[in-house]
Amino acid sequence: MSAFLRSLFRMWRGHWLQAQSYQRSLYSVGALLLLSALFHAGVLLVTGGSLQGDVSWRKPILFGESFGLTCWSVAWIMTFLPRRAVVGWLLSATLGLAGTLKVPHALAVHAPQVLPLLAGLLWFTSRDERWRTRVFLMGAAGYTLVIGVFAVQALNGLAPLDLSPPGEILLGTGILMAMGAYAQGLAAVRQAFAPGARPYGSE
Repeated sequence: MSAFLRSLFRMWRGHWLQAQSYQRSLYSVGALLLLSALFHAGVLLVTGGSLQGDVSWRKPILFGESFGLTCWSVAWIMTFLPRRAVVGWLLSATLGLAGTLKVPHALAVHAPQVLPLLAGLLWFTSRDERWRTRVFLMGAAGYTLVIGVFAVQALNGLAPLDLSPPGEILLGTGILMAMGAYAQGLAAVRQAFAPGARPYGSE
């Protein structure tokens, strides 16, 4: 067990040293949120509080756990993307802003399902890495754009769908980009496994 832990620590340390500054910030924020969830869970056990009702320990526990894992997942996914500081910090800032707002937060906490699923889908295609990266970036940018539109709505005190014409265009663009990425991924997977197609993994 000790050898396994040492190996795990060395692997994590190597990943941390190679990570970009925006990735480290997400890992750090995620760790603090997870520690917060553990702290509140401990308080719940000690005080015998409730998980039910509007005022309960459930909300801080779930927020810390879900958003902490979201930060870690997005930071890890960035490892496989082109290292562009502007894009990395923009995605990090959007994710952080969304965490303080209701509807954007709801979308952001699903990022660990939406983005890894897209990455996994593209991994099963027989297309080259450049194509996979381009399609993934399109999907991630679209999803980030959707979160950003709802974040602006919330900050302005507007209902999520009480959009201005520019907001409608941006929201539609984000949705189309995300759906388009998945559509391309599904089409490429279908092509890869079609009769007579090249074996999986061949370039």
